[in-house]
Amino acid sequence: MEGRVDCSGAGQIAWLIPQPEVNYGVFYKNVGVLARRDGIVVKDVGKGEMDGYNDPNEQPDRGAAESAVKVVAELYGRMTRTRRR
Repeated sequence: MEGRVDCSGAGQIAWLIPQPEVNYGVFYKNVGVLARRDGIVVKDVGKGEMDGYNDPNEQPDRGAAESAVKVVAELYGRMTRTRRR
């Protein structure tokens, strides 16, 4: 998965480059992935959808965003290995 990580506020979101052929969403190990026209959103929902809501801390946490991307990469890696068998 190629892309960049834009971090802003609590509940870090990673944006991957747009991929027009991707038209689905996935939820795996508390990480949500949603394909949009402007990119693919990857977010660790943590303790739930409201995790980070109303949190005044707006410091980026690149590590949290990269961790979510690694979870998705692990899932897609497993899918690729299964297909090759």
